[in-house]
Amino acid sequence: MVVRALLLISIIGAISHGTPFQSTANMWKSMYKELRHKGGCYLLLNSTGQVGCTGADNGRHTRAPLADLKHLKLPLEEPRVVVVDAQDAQAFILHMQQLFQQQQQQQQGPAAVSSNSLLEHVKAILVLQEDGMPPPANQSSALKFPGGQEWAPYATSQPRAQQGTGSSGADGLAGGDQPAGPAYVWNPAGSGSSLGFLPIPVFKLTGALASDARQRAGENARNGFAGASHWAEAELSMTAASQPNSSACIMAGTCKPLGGFNVWAAMPALPYNPENGLPSRSGKPVTLITAQMDASGFFHDDIQAADSPLSGLLAMLMSMHILKGAGASSMYTRQLVFVGLAGEPWGYMGSRRLLWDMHRANADPGAAPDPYVAGLHLDDVDQVIELGSIGRAFDASSQSTKLFAHSQPPTGWGNASSLIDELQSASHTTPSKIDIHKASSSNPGIPPSSLFSFLRAKPSIAGVLLAEFDRQFINPYYFGGPYDNASAVSISSLAATAASLATALHSIASKAADPPPPPLKVNLTEVIRFGASLAECLTTDAPGMSCALAQRYLNPDFQVLGDEVSYAVNHYVGVLSYIHSNPQNPYYKKTIYRFLWNLMGHLTSMDSDSRGTQRLPCAFASHPCPAGMECIGWKGGRGSDPQLGQCLRTTVRYSLSMPTSLDYIPNDQGSAGFKFTNASLEWSKALAWPEDPVWAESDWIFTTPYVLIAQREPQTMETYVVTAGVLLVTTIPFAAGMGARRGMQLMIFLDGLADRHGVSMT
Repeated sequence: MVVRALLLISIIGAISHGTPFQSTANMWKSMYKELRHKGGCYLLLNSTGQVGCTGADNGRHTRAPLADLKHLKLPLEEPRVVVVDAQDAQAFILHMQQLFQQQQQQQQGPAAVSSNSLLEHVKAILVLQEDGMPPPANQSSALKFPGGQEWAPYATSQPRAQQGTGSSGADGLAGGDQPAGPAYVWNPAGSGSSLGFLPIPVFKLTGALASDARQRAGENARNGFAGASHWAEAELSMTAASQPNSSACIMAGTCKPLGGFNVWAAMPALPYNPENGLPSRSGKPVTLITAQMDASGFFHDDIQAADSPLSGLLAMLMSMHILKGAGASSMYTRQLVFVGLAGEPWGYMGSRRLLWDMHRANADPGAAPDPYVAGLHLDDVDQVIELGSIGRAFDASSQSTKLFAHSQPPTGWGNASSLIDELQSASHTTPSKIDIHKASSSNPGIPPSSLFSFLRAKPSIAGVLLAEFDRQFINPYYFGGPYDNASAVSISSLAATAASLATALHSIASKAADPPPPPLKVNLTEVIRFGASLAECLTTDAPGMSCALAQRYLNPDFQVLGDEVSYAVNHYVGVLSYIHSNPQNPYYKKTIYRFLWNLMGHLTSMDSDSRGTQRLPCAFASHPCPAGMECIGWKGGRGSDPQLGQCLRTTVRYSLSMPTSLDYIPNDQGSAGFKFTNASLEWSKALAWPEDPVWAESDWIFTTPYVLIAQREPQTMETYVVTAGVLLVTTIPFAAGMGARRGMQLMIFLDGLADRHGVSMT
């Protein structure tokens, strides 16, 4: 910091423009670099412990000089805030997590003395992602067996891989308590870093702020941290930091459970019960088509998830678009139900809760229907097709899309051979080059997917996962934060997948139809156009949910980040804080849930999209639709407002994604209340479910997260700067009256004052 220049600029600016600083705070504002309300690694808790990061729980700031990891000399002897390149961050964070875990387990040895100084003196970590910085070759914060092998419907068969270092895995599996036996490596890049724990603040800095932090750390190293030095303050106060697990913090009110809403839609629309207006069973066998809608990551604000898992969701929606255009669903002899699942990285929360609610709703025929799952019954479901990661399925050598169909061996499980045959046959008739191969028989079973849940609940289901890989993930950034972005996703591959899936579904659903519907026609150009508009909404930061397609259906939520307004979708499931007594109420639901509800409702509607079609206008609550119809495209308008929706004949519903061991007390005026329940215990034991992890996220104080970067002077200089600041504020009006010449004389006076204090102004 050049104090002379700062004071001179202040005086000259005050004199020449007549706009003097009104306080020392304004004068100092230009010297600070700040990060507010984003970029932190936050504290999560589950039934066994803590995961993530936390600072002090009392609002105190962590403060220390900036030091580049590349310049650290061990053992550290003084506090430091360490800056580290994004490419190197995962390895360093893993090392710190391991050291902390060893310390907690009291397993330190003499050889670890220099490394232990890191635990004592590293006060915060700033991960730097500068503009133009190339991505690492691979980086995944998930486990090598994502979610944990205990969820799999098979015994794994490969020598154990590293399973993460934290106190608990993302699906309730404690990092130090992995089950005995080997673990198959589905995710070669997996580190498990998002499942570890660090009791220090960790932040992600991007762009100019990252560059500034690097330069300041470099100056500190060159100056040997002598005299003036560049410091950082970090504040990451988590109110649940003192709680041992999620049950304790939920009961204490210092955290909220993770959760959200699945969205499901039926094609054709289900019949409805005229007594309560809810959907009812169609009497047809059901094929579920599922895709996941969110991911996990070390930095929740940083998750892109374009390939894993959003490419599968996009392909599912594109296949619905094709089937909608055919207009033949009324002739189907099989019921199609499309499901977007939320919260799957967290103990398969969305699918497990959906199955539990279906079981509970149908276990007692005399009970009132559950509006979340009305019309769904597991007895009717005999097929499940899941769309996994497919965005990287384009094969450059053959100039075609290459997919693999994964299923469980037929012994003890539903036989999926005929389903795979249908998919392969469909791939040969679509107007795109696509090959669907059966996955290797040497695989231990299906890869980590929502099929784990459906096969556990009903092993006779014929289940297939379509994915871009065979033996192992080919996405090097599976749950890789900012690196799994839209640039790696091939819209042509998504279109080819959607065309094959839609053709297969049309064929499956038309069996024994009399008369049969006409063969499905696919306009690949139109499918690609629709897919590109979807990708623009769901996989890009800009326009994000301000895209044209989303604007047709809703007024999107947005975030104000400094001087920027962001409509980007947050692909982290987040906390469940509001549950209305009416499940269809759109208020306080995330934009992505409302977008999917409207879009899926439109794509499965029985109504024609022909121009000139007259539809009944509607508004939620004030102008509801008749039974059997839903208000699609309502943006909050009332009366004759142009933001009214239109009533469509469709079955589209929200369903809960939340822990099965939690129940809720709806609150139409504010936050929902949660309580623990044993209602699902017998059902869980009968199906040998792993323990419900009950994931929760800590609350935090309003100043969290926060990073401040500035230069700190020696104590004598700090005393002088305060004195000079006071003099500056009180004398600027006088200086303005004297003119610039007298202002310079005042500058000389202040310079002399500095000399008498024994410090330099330069």
